[in-house]
Amino acid sequence: MVVVECPSIPISLGEAELFGAEKGSYTGSTSRREGRIRQAEGGTLFLDEVGELSLELQSKLLRFLETKEYTPIGGRTHKADVRIIAATNRNLAAEVDRGKFRLDLYHRLCQVEIKIPPLRERKEDILPLARYFLSKVGHEFRISPPVLTPAAEKAVLEYPFPGNIRELKNMISRAIIISKGKSIGLKGLGLEEGTEEREGKISFDYKPGFRLPQARAALEKKWVEEALKRNDGKIASAASDLDIPRTTLYDLIKKHKIKVE
Repeated sequence: MVVVECPSIPISLGEAELFGAEKGSYTGSTSRREGRIRQAEGGTLFLDEVGELSLELQSKLLRFLETKEYTPIGGRTHKADVRIIAATNRNLAAEVDRGKFRLDLYHRLCQVEIKIPPLRERKEDILPLARYFLSKVGHEFRISPPVLTPAAEKAVLEYPFPGNIRELKNMISRAIIISKGKSIGLKGLGLEEGTEEREGKISFDYKPGFRLPQARAALEKKWVEEALKRNDGKIASAASDLDIPRTTLYDLIKKHKIKVE
């Protein structure tokens, strides 16, 4: 299976990423680029967060789904036998209504649809997933996987995980780095009792004369800052967390002069 993280594809290189490009076919192209569809020939192409694709790229993907043909930039048309699986945390029907997603592509992708509830509604999956990430990340760091304390297990079961599985993985990865192979408690997870941010509560300074437009702007800024913090400053993950396009997140960062670390 070939996996494509759609939010991480630079907008200007989306077509080359999926369909490939010949040497010199665009500015900066110094060698032939093999597209993901070619790499997935005879197998499966998994498009994660497909709702992040631009309308132009959606059109080209639809053509491939209907004809099984694709054309690398500057190259000849080829046929490919590839099964497409797509995933998204967006409501694509609503995105269609907003003009952000093509109706014909939506129906093409939804021939078989599997809806997975958010992590907060699947509490029975939280601890098995946490243990899986403890083992996987521990193996990557070449350390013996630490364990969660009983208090930490209780805390993760009660936490709402607005960022879903990505947030759980980031939380575990950060905790392993901090723990240095020891058991992981509330502090290591960043779930200390009384931490308002981790309970989903956000506060900001209130001053007399704080009118509604100012309140909205302050909340918007704080919300973006918290999403970036939850996702370790990763734009694509934070945008997915907030359920907005990356371009919108960049605009908000610029608007509120937010420093991204």
